[in-house]
Amino acid sequence: PTYLGTFTALERLLLADNKLGGTVPSSLGNLVKLEDLQISANVISGTIPSQLGHLQRLHSFILSWNSLSGTIPTQLGLLKTLATLAMDVNSLRGTVPSQLGNLEAAERIYFPRNKLSGTIPSNLFAAAKVEKLYLDNNLLSGSIPTEIGNMKRLEKLELSENRLTGVIPRQLGNSTGLQRVYLSGNLLSGSIPSQLGLLELTLLRVTDNRLSGSLPTELFNARPIKEIDLGGNQLEGSLPSEIGQLSALWSLSLRQNRLSGTLPEQFGSCHELSTMDLGDNAFDGVLPKGISTMQWLQAVRASGNLWNVSFTSWLQPLTDRHEEKGVCNIRREGGAVDK
Repeated sequence: PTYLGTFTALERLLLADNKLGGTVPSSLGNLVKLEDLQISANVISGTIPSQLGHLQRLHSFILSWNSLSGTIPTQLGLLKTLATLAMDVNSLRGTVPSQLGNLEAAERIYFPRNKLSGTIPSNLFAAAKVEKLYLDNNLLSGSIPTEIGNMKRLEKLELSENRLTGVIPRQLGNSTGLQRVYLSGNLLSGSIPSQLGLLELTLLRVTDNRLSGSLPTELFNARPIKEIDLGGNQLEGSLPSEIGQLSALWSLSLRQNRLSGTLPEQFGSCHELSTMDLGDNAFDGVLPKGISTMQWLQAVRASGNLWNVSFTSWLQPLTDRHEEKGVCNIRREGGAVDK
């Protein structure tokens, strides 16, 4: 209701998880002492009033999971104290305002699952304190700006399911706090930058793009990494022996690439591995015997390669152990290994 704008001493307005309808009243811009505004998980429609840019004390602004439309007001870039800006799962259109780069206190920016289009503005990365940036499941195009390296505190980057082109910028290696990178479902090309090996990554998902070249050995210096998913690209060459350094790795997918050669024996040192998908490449030879001793391995897919020996002796210790525990069922079909 519009009368909320008369409560000028109000500091917190928490209306999440109700069945509120209607629109966001522009009179909320009169609440100049407001620090926390949360109206998520309702059925609010209409546009976001530009008057909300007057809320100079706002720390948290959450409008997620509604039916909001229209554009993101550029005036939100005036909110110098804002730490959290969340508008995910709406129907917002237009571009990401470059003025959001003026949010010098921002730590979390969430805009996934909207209909945002255009390019990602390079000025956005002037918001150097951002730790979590989620722009996935939109219609964004163009390249990832090299200025992304200015976000030194960035921990999670989610740009999946857009229309992004160009290369993965090597400047991403300057975001020394980066832990989780999601770039799947775009049109990214070029090679995987070796600078990613400078990071303490725990997750890297870049599936279903157009990446080419070989797997950089530096990537396997990210020893805390637990999940690597590079499936659905055009990567070539062999799997580096340095993969044996990834003692925390529990999920690896390299499906549908052009990788070849034999798997290094060091691969068997990835003792935490739970799922492995090497399908539809050009690997040959045999799987390292060390894989049969992986006690957590539950799903293996290796079909669509050029294996030249039977898997019977290799698989038997693995299938016996897992059938005894009742953990999984791994079968072999014509040289393929699938769950």
